[in-house]
Amino acid sequence: MNQQTPHDTDGDEDEGMASELMQTVFDPLKSGLAVSQNQFATQIDFSVLEAELYQPQRRLPNAKLIVIDDHSASEGEVIRIRKREYTIGRTHGDLAIESDLEMSGNHAVLHCKLDEGSFRWRLTDVGSTNGTFVRVAKAPLTEGRELLLGLQRYRVELQDPDNAPPAVGEVRVFLGGAVGAPPVQQPLRLVNTADTSQTYQVLSQRSMLGSNPKRCSVVIEDRCLNAEHARLMYKRGRWQIEDNDSLNGVWVRVRSVWLDRHAEFQLGEQRFRFFADGQVPS
Repeated sequence: MNQQTPHDTDGDEDEGMASELMQTVFDPLKSGLAVSQNQFATQIDFSVLEAELYQPQRRLPNAKLIVIDDHSASEGEVIRIRKREYTIGRTHGDLAIESDLEMSGNHAVLHCKLDEGSFRWRLTDVGSTNGTFVRVAKAPLTEGRELLLGLQRYRVELQDPDNAPPAVGEVRVFLGGAVGAPPVQQPLRLVNTADTSQTYQVLSQRSMLGSNPKRCSVVIEDRCLNAEHARLMYKRGRWQIEDNDSLNGVWVRVRSVWLDRHAEFQLGEQRFRFFADGQVPS
């Protein structure tokens, strides 16, 4: 005699109920949402809602990583990260980019952690040769910090004004600050890491860096620099760089950093865009 298991009974009940269930899917128009459509995608405006959109309460939030295409500033391969840790490298990791010889075999890791009550993603360099860079709107310039500007990398050197060497050889000195402005207490030098003979010494409290000699006091010949690319400022005894809404940005080398919900970083010669949610678990 065949005996019916509880599982089989549940299945029979579901089959019997199938004719009574009226299944459905999300319909933005029925939900009263504003919908617009173009040739690429349907845009839904969730700003006018009577209820909050459903969000998972206990699992880790998803993140989206875009591997930016060559000759693009924002578009590329989209990867959904659905795990706590995601590794990137040239030969090893969840994402391996073998074609990028500037990337180390194991280069960096993205790690989702709970920080002050919300989930955040941390980007950590795992001992790569050429470093990990994040795009910044502004950043302090400390001794030894590395910058990526245009096609070149620069090392920050802060000097004692009494011991600053004279401008000789390839060193370019920039004084053009405001009239009557006092000299900075600690002159700044930017040294090209690939060619240390290319050195830029800045003595004024406020300078514009870029490719146009008529509009900048710190002039670097680089086709990937804007005419006015970034500001160098000396405030309250500290140097700072500030991006001037440039096309290719200002990038700072990091060992480990919390990423904002929207961020960009570079490993080797590959640039990435990162998007994350930070829902708090209940």
